[in-house]
Amino acid sequence: MKPANYQQLELQQQQTFDASNELGGLFDTLMQAKELASEDPERRDNCLSQLGKNLGQSLFQHQKTIRTLQRHPKYSRHIIGKQDEWTGLICRWEAGSCSSIHGHPAFTFYHIFGGSFAMDLYDRDADGQLFISKSHDLEPGDTYWENGDAGRYDNLIHRVRARHHGYTLMLFSEDPNRGEVYSG
Repeated sequence: MKPANYQQLELQQQQTFDASNELGGLFDTLMQAKELASEDPERRDNCLSQLGKNLGQSLFQHQKTIRTLQRHPKYSRHIIGKQDEWTGLICRWEAGSCSSIHGHPAFTFYHIFGGSFAMDLYDRDADGQLFISKSHDLEPGDTYWENGDAGRYDNLIHRVRARHHGYTLMLFSEDPNRGEVYSG
């Protein structure tokens, strides 16, 4: 599969909205996830413990606003904040929807709060073709992150599938629209 233009493929499946005015406080809390990119395991452990509590409180405070986020027939992305190169998003997923197979910049963080998801992870074979290497079930409260290679946009090649209507909260070290998208 060859990389494609992210915006062309994704516009067929989703729509992006700006929710930074309504959910900027949630973005401030989400920015704590940057510590997960640290090389120090103790810093990461401390961050995860505190981040879980803080995200739970912040999501509770913003729950009414989150429930009223605009919808798209498959899924909608809502920008909740940008700082330097960092970008925070909430995705609202409809049951049965899925993303295209895509990659991300160096650091990617996912937090599930509502719904049930599967994340299929892809690797490349000797010929460079993608194949599913693992699949993770993700339920409310689960987090997933990956530290990849800086300057690349094919880190964490995956597809997300929504089993039930739900939401994902994400933080990226750079604009996620730079990520490579693979057809098929």
